[in-house]
Amino acid sequence: MDKSEIILLSFLAFVVAFVFMVFVWYRQKRENDFKMREAFMAREVAEVEMMALRAQINPHFVFNALNSIYGFVQSNHKDMAAKYLVKFSSLIRMILENSVHKEITLAEDLNVMELYIQMEQLRMQHGFDYKITVNENTDAENMMVPPMIIQPFIENSIWHGLNNHTQKGLLQLLVNVQGNNVHYIIEDNGSVNSATEKNEVEAAKKKSMGVSITQQRLDVLNK
Repeated sequence: MDKSEIILLSFLAFVVAFVFMVFVWYRQKRENDFKMREAFMAREVAEVEMMALRAQINPHFVFNALNSIYGFVQSNHKDMAAKYLVKFSSLIRMILENSVHKEITLAEDLNVMELYIQMEQLRMQHGFDYKITVNENTDAENMMVPPMIIQPFIENSIWHGLNNHTQKGLLQLLVNVQGNNVHYIIEDNGSVNSATEKNEVEAAKKKSMGVSITQQRLDVLNK
């Protein structure tokens, strides 16, 4: 084998190695691009799902509020209906403003929850008191949370825990932030009245629509 043949074979080996390296790089790039597109599509799907779930929770809440207003009107408590309607309109405005955001500050969300609780106080003719406690180390003005994520649980506590309570009720919402995690503790001193125990137990067995939707929202968030 003369020198020219050796040079030619060496050149061919270099070309083959170069082509192979380009092929490997191109295939890796295509795989990475595909994974990026897949991840982007997954995020897009998750965001659409979240928007749909947020759209479901608002009508569910509004339906219950309108039922309360109707109850005041039916019982001829027009002053109570007017007060409730003022708070309801303020709450709807806040909900609509927050619904366009995937996350709002913890302080904003707690303001919405407090207004909701005040509405329920009116519906129950101040049959319960409430207390919202935020851990002193929590920066509620800068901590971001999904809007109305705890509203269905507060609703269940009021409707199933305090609604038939014969004594003065107490609803407590404790908020504690640990790292990037927000811990909510909702407590009430309600009890099941013996006369309505069967109905309350049956109602408790039925899964709340609001809680079900919230569970789906959390599943999407965890994706």
